[in-house]
Amino acid sequence: MLVIVTRLSIMPTMAITEAAPLLPDRAEPTVWRGDEQRAAPLSIVVSTADREVRVIRAGKEIGAAPVTFTSDVPGPVAFQRQADGRWLRLLLPGQQHVEGPELGQDAIQVDPVFRARVLAAAGPGSTVVVTPDRLRPELSIATALVRADR
Repeated sequence: MLVIVTRLSIMPTMAITEAAPLLPDRAEPTVWRGDEQRAAPLSIVVSTADREVRVIRAGKEIGAAPVTFTSDVPGPVAFQRQADGRWLRLLLPGQQHVEGPELGQDAIQVDPVFRARVLAAAGPGSTVVVTPDRLRPELSIATALVRADR
């Protein structure tokens, strides 16, 4: 079967669910648009594949920054901010117990100003998910042809 791809359009999953799409590629390495304090908790997603963190509030991306890892990061892992300021590690679907080593505070390095802004904005209910998955879709022509053949 011959498949000809004339136009390739990929939308991030968030856009399909009507949330704001991810910020496009940026010239500056770190972006923060969350200075206005709002009651909505943050969703913080760290991709070990992209080496990037994305911060989302109320369905809109308000920040992004590159990250480096100083130790092995187990993934995927999730945490939720508690009322007392602690981060509680959560069980993910399919996990019977918390798996892997604890994620140390210094395991993920990010711009200190960005980290301070995120922590100041992260109230109770905010979540952090560390995933080995990519945040940005990457699709080569070969992949598009394979997917189109399915």
